Formats: sequence, C-alpha cells, structure tokens
Amino acid sequence: MDEVKLNSEPNKKRIPILTILTAIYLVTVLLSPYSPSNNIFHSLFNYCPPFILCIPFVPALAVLIYQLFRKRILRFDAILLAAIISSIPIIFTYEIPYSKNSTSGHWVRVLTHNVNFESREMPELRNYIIENKIDLVYLQEVKGGDESPASYLQKNLPGWYMITERETAILSRFELTDIKSIPLGSLPQRVVLSATVNAPTPFRAMTCHWSVPQFRKKLLRANFPDQHSDYETTLQAIQESELPIILGGDFNCTPRHGLMRSLSNKLQNAFTSVGSGSGLTFSARNLLVRIDHLFSSKGIRPAKCVVEPSFGSDHHALFAEFALEN
Repeated sequence: MDEVKLNSEPNKKRIPILTILTAIYLVTVLLSPYSPSNNIFHSLFNYCPPFILCIPFVPALAVLIYQLFRKRILRFDAILLAAIISSIPIIFTYEIPYSKNSTSGHWVRVLTHNVNFESREMPELRNYIIENKIDLVYLQEVKGGDESPASYLQKNLPGWYMITERETAILSRFELTDIKSIPLGSLPQRVVLSATVNAPTPFRAMTCHWSVPQFRKKLLRANFPDQHSDYETTLQAIQESELPIILGGDFNCTPRHGLMRSLSNKLQNAFTSVGSGSGLTFSARNLLVRIDHLFSSKGIRPAKCVVEPSFGSDHHALFAEFALEN
C-alpha cells in the first residue's frame, strides 16, 4: 500500500534553469540605466542596440509560449512571459507622445544632422530644408572646408546665416549673434557651438557632438572621463544662457544611458515628449540606436519630432517643431 501511494504522488514541478537565468537577465537589463554611468557594465547594456539586448529572450520565449499552448506553464513562467513581452518596448525606448501641442507663440522648425565627413554636396538635404520650411539647421562632423556640406548649404540657401567652428555648424534663416564656442575636452575637433537666434521671439541655438567610449581604439574604461567631461561642458553652456535654449546634436548616447537621462531631466527631450516609435537614428544602413537628440528649455515647447532620411550620411537626420512661448 505504501509503495502504491508513493508512486501515485504527483511530481513537484521545478522552475527550469533557463527560466531563472532569463529572469535574472531581464532584471539586469531593466536596472542597468540606473547603475553608475562611469563603468563598463553601464556602457555595455546602454550602448548596446536594443535588438541585441533582446536576443537572449528568444529561446526563453519559444519555450514559454510552447508551454503556454500545451497548458503546462507554471505561474512563475507565465509572469516571466508577460514581463518579457511588456519590457521589450521599454528596452527599445518605444515612445508614445505625451506632450500636448502648443497653440500659442511663434513656431520654429529645427533639423539636426550628423552629415558624416564623407558627405560633401548634399542637394537632397538642401531641397528638404526648402520644401519643409526649416528655420534652423545643426550640423556635426562638418569637414572639407569650402567643400564641406555646411559651405554647400550656405551657398545654396540665399539669405541664410551660418556660423561654424571646427567640425560643427549652425545655419539659420534668422540672424545669428553673440556667438560662443566652448571646446570639448574629449577630442580637439569637438565644441559646443551656440548663438542667439534673432527670431520674433529670440532664443539660444546650441549644438554639440559628444565622444563615445571606443571599443577598438583604446580601452573602454579610458573614455569614461572624456564623455563625462563633454556632458559637464554642455551643462555649463546651458546654465550660462539667459535665453531659452534649443539644443541638438549627436550625443553618442542612447536614451537609456545615464548621461542622457540626466540631461533629459534638465531639458525636455523632443522625441521623448512628442515622438512616436523607437526613433532610431544610427546607422543609416542598419538602424540600431537613437543617439541624435533635440532638447528645449523652459519657454520652448516641442510640438512634433520625427526621424528623417539620411541624405547620404551614416546618420538619419532628426526634425522637430517647437513653439516659442511669449
């Protein structure tokens, strides 16, 4: 009798090791943006393209979904399945617009674009600027002197104003005054370039190009001070402005990165506020990450933000429409 009773007891179901490891990995990915931004762990998880971060979920999802259809799924497995599915939009930083469009004040249309040093004449970009009535253009990686994309655009946009310093340029339909350039310590060709835009409601235009931890050129750890220095220099330029600011550029930081999250707490990130989707801007050939951003300070409200074509660069351009509040 005892033997029969023993054999008739149902086996206790144990949580598979794959499920446990997947749960640990999911928690690690979701918490990584809150880790210190000056370590390798933070960079690996917050520079990594979202689709690569999601690859380890594939085998676990296959097993969990199979168990679900076979009605053999454990309660913990079901919770994990729901957590993975709901976390994927977070990992991809998929945005749903939450800011309401402004109906007052003057409007300004801004485009930021890393034009890539290999780009020279950019007729498609020039046509886009005219057709979409762009007011302000930020350019990064401007090289080539008189043959640079910035020089080409200035020659082919009559009446526009341009300022340029090293590899950065600002072009505007409105007059640019009180020009300032603050060197970024990371690389000799990088600066924070800014000027007062004499629009009907004046504001400060500001653009920059931050460094990025290089996995090949030198040890990853050696780059952390450079990028933090870029952040501090940019923050200093923001704090010194007495006018509202529109800041844009190539920050080489994803929205999940600690420095970008910190900057987004001080200024309003246009795509986060009014953009829709993942907003990936790099690279043009294979969209991997969103590292190009547009921000505004108090007194300037974003109303629209979308990713535009690459116009021959390795980055996609980013466009935003702002309301300059009176």
